Amino acid sequence: MEIQTRQLAPNSVLLAVRLDLEPGLESERLEVLAGSIRRGLAALLPPVGVNQTYLDITDATSASRQSAKEAYDQLREATRPPDTD
Repeated sequence: MEIQTRQLAPNSVLLAVRLDLEPGLESERLEVLAGSIRRGLAALLPPVGVNQTYLDITDATSASRQSAKEAYDQLREATRPPDTD
């Protein structure tokens, strides 16, 4: 996954996300996934300024899929709440 931002105007930011997906994903499922991604990004980002989102969806290679899995696992580990035992 690759994320870029562009300042378009003082209160306008374009968020561009390149996603590598597994081949053969049905278009209906892809639309649901894209909507979910947009809602998730909107919930994570400050409400002021990010008013355009561009998703560039490509087929993932085996290497990029493995790299994305490793990055995801690292992110989950880093954001996991501490044990309270």
